Amino acid sequence: MRGLLLVSAVTVGLAALASVETPAPDLPPALAASVAAQTFRLVSGEAECSIHRNTTGPDGVSRISLDPDCGAELPLLASADSWRDNADGSISLVGAGGRSLIEFAPADGEGYESFGQGAPLASLHQAD
Repeated sequence: MRGLLLVSAVTVGLAALASVETPAPDLPPALAASVAAQTFRLVSGEAECSIHRNTTGPDGVSRISLDPDCGAELPLLASADSWRDNADGSISLVGAGGRSLIEFAPADGEGYESFGQGAPLASLHQAD
């Protein structure tokens, strides 16, 4: 009888431990950003383009893919292949050889706004 009670107690204890949920750890921002891919909408005048950002590597660079018609809508982005997070909080869409094609700074509220000499007026927002 004692053996049966002991087995029952152990079983109940193990079941209780198995049902305890472990809270998800808080991730550092750089790691949290790398967990999932994201889609952004870039708008410049009448032109719009979807940019699909893949996971971020340890160097702050993400591979991107653009909608097929994006290069025709926004020729500046025709050769864009990467997204780079800069140390000052800005981002760069980068082309072959690591050349920055356009830079964005955090906008008031959400999203980003283009900046820099000769940069077209453009905004970049996370798609819903």
